[in-house]
Amino acid sequence: MEEKIDEVMRQIQDEINKIKAKNLFSNLKEIFENINQAEHNIQVGTAVPEFEYHRGIKRKLAKLISKVFLHFAKIITTPQKYFNQNIVESLKSIGAILRQIETDSNRVIILLESIRNFSQRQIETIHTQERNHEDMKKKIEKIFSDLHILKQQAFKRESWVSTSIQNQTSREGTLKSTKSIDLDSNISKNEFDAMYKSFEDVFRGKRNEIKKRLEVYLPYIKAFAKNVAKLEILDIGCGRGEFLQLLNENTIPAKGVDENSFMIKLCEELGLQVYHSEIFSFLKSQKDGSFNCITGFHIMEHLPLNKMLELMDQTYRVLQQGGMVIFETPNPENFLVSSLYFYLDPTHIKPIVPDTFEFLLRDRGFINIEIKRMQPRHEIGFTDNPHVNELIQMANMEMDYSLIGYKPD
Repeated sequence: MEEKIDEVMRQIQDEINKIKAKNLFSNLKEIFENINQAEHNIQVGTAVPEFEYHRGIKRKLAKLISKVFLHFAKIITTPQKYFNQNIVESLKSIGAILRQIETDSNRVIILLESIRNFSQRQIETIHTQERNHEDMKKKIEKIFSDLHILKQQAFKRESWVSTSIQNQTSREGTLKSTKSIDLDSNISKNEFDAMYKSFEDVFRGKRNEIKKRLEVYLPYIKAFAKNVAKLEILDIGCGRGEFLQLLNENTIPAKGVDENSFMIKLCEELGLQVYHSEIFSFLKSQKDGSFNCITGFHIMEHLPLNKMLELMDQTYRVLQQGGMVIFETPNPENFLVSSLYFYLDPTHIKPIVPDTFEFLLRDRGFINIEIKRMQPRHEIGFTDNPHVNELIQMANMEMDYSLIGYKPD
């Protein structure tokens, strides 16, 4: 197709060059000057000259002789005169036609050059679109290549987790079969806590990185603090205590609760105020309105729906009127999260769509709820194709989001 277009372009350019090279109308001006001169000369010999270079009797005698001569000459010159007039008129008509042909030829040249320029622009546009198509194709191939690599990594990590759990189960069975050792029911739980602490250290991220991400909530906490006499913050499922440590570094007192003994030990070593307890038991043991701010980072995705609703209800009860709640969870709007990253943690149940989470929180009585999306990716650039851009947008979408809501006054 491209070769045919180039051939047509060459033919157009050749025709333009041929027309210009022939220079058919280069002598047209000279031709019209000769016609005008011939038209003027038609009158020669049909009238008596003035003989301005003669004076007196010579002039009168010359004019008289000329009149007599012209009288007898008309017998011969009159037909010639009409013939000359016809020739001149015909030449003038031909000249007019030549002028029109010249004008039309110039228009044809201009039209051909316009067609050539337009065609050239179209070819450049086609080449640009082809390059964009190739770039877009490469970007899509990179997306699927990255997905393939990530899936391979996920399978390896899942295998590691499965192996760890199997080893723990094997050790538990061996211990239980040993009559000389009196074991209680906490052995397997401790082993699981140890495994999950190691899992968090590998996949959760570095401590300073997590604290840096959580800084986004400091403006909310500080603004809320201006409206209460004293902050009473509880971080449920506090884990390794990154948020508690961040608050302490900003002179904001807070408490945490978690059922993982190894997480609690780490928090205590950092000097954080934490409680070792299952979160539902802890919340049920608290009085109504015990706290004015409750946070929970990446805990809802570990719960089935009935437990999610129970946690929201207990949070609502324990909060003071006007209290603030913050729940953060992975964002399934990013298809890398919903199809891959979410399942790195084998204790995750299912992702929660932001609008669904907002509905549930509002249904349990919370108001003024804000959906805050965080951790966008910028690894894949956009193209000129809106459909491909939609796919890229889903890959670059924020990887986490949170709901920030309030209990009515």
